[in-house]
Amino acid sequence: MISKLDNERLSAGDLVFIRSGSYLYGQVAHLTRTWTSHVGVLFKNQIDRWVVAESRIPRVVYTPLSSFLMRSASGLFAIERMREGVSEEMASELKKAADRRMGLRYSLGFDFDSRGEFCSKFAYEIYREVLGVEIGRVETFRELVDRSDDARLWFWRCFFFGSIPWDRRTVTPASILESPLLEPVVKHTTPGPDGLPTKAALKEIECLDRGLR
Repeated sequence: MISKLDNERLSAGDLVFIRSGSYLYGQVAHLTRTWTSHVGVLFKNQIDRWVVAESRIPRVVYTPLSSFLMRSASGLFAIERMREGVSEEMASELKKAADRRMGLRYSLGFDFDSRGEFCSKFAYEIYREVLGVEIGRVETFRELVDRSDDARLWFWRCFFFGSIPWDRRTVTPASILESPLLEPVVKHTTPGPDGLPTKAALKEIECLDRGLR
């Protein structure tokens, strides 16, 4: 749920995390041992409404916040912010960095060193470019698999047509969510005994399109 009070706490530059309902991104969440599989960056548009800058198939776009949250499986989402805060000037520069990437194609191979973008690379890059900080962790597929209790290598072998690119560098939504540089602003997930959400409330999203900004 995002209430009117929560909405008034939002700020440009906040990071918005959701869980994609697709099988592929479910495997991303499983590999990274977390509930989230997608992240975007919050800004205001020209008519003062909240939008999320995101890299999604097929390219980088701005999406209304309400639409972005509605895509999340079971309504799971969280919003995080830099612990030291993001000033209006910083947020403006972050938006310019996002604008420069609008339209760039999605890198379905999750290759950090490719010309394409994917959600966590996009968020990581604009923060590093503008603020000089690294939210999240750039690591190889081998490092990801080594930390996983159940990597489901059969899936990733199929996804990469038989050969996993072990040394390919990537950055994940999970590593951004876990960054010590961030703190929660709005969190509507209910963890179960295993630390993963079992349910979440998502209501009053319509208020985001009814002037409660």
